[in-house]
Amino acid sequence: MPHPVIVIVFAMASGVVIGLVALVLGLAFGGDAGHRAIMMSAASAWVVQMIAFVIALRLRQWNVVGAWTFGMLLRLGTLVVYGLVGVRALRLVPDAALVSMAVFFFLSTLTEPWFLRS
Repeated sequence: MPHPVIVIVFAMASGVVIGLVALVLGLAFGGDAGHRAIMMSAASAWVVQMIAFVIALRLRQWNVVGAWTFGMLLRLGTLVVYGLVGVRALRLVPDAALVSMAVFFFLSTLTEPWFLRS
């Protein structure tokens, strides 16, 4: 079982990263529809990021690169499904939703290796 402190600190760190990026992207994609798309993407990205991190944390003892790769595939799959189904189903602005989710995943994933090594 992963140590809860690592998971909590990672959750806070990725939440801060996603929150700050959401503020910046809100300037680029203005309007209520753009802001709604960014917020939906932020929430979805944070949840998927947490799932991927906990899985990677649990599997790191056997193969840290494999565990991290699994997380990357989970994120990519989420982005594809979000783009093909989620954006239309939720009636989101496609460019704001997809760009923001991709950026959220990319930047929050950069923090993940620091926590996987601890």
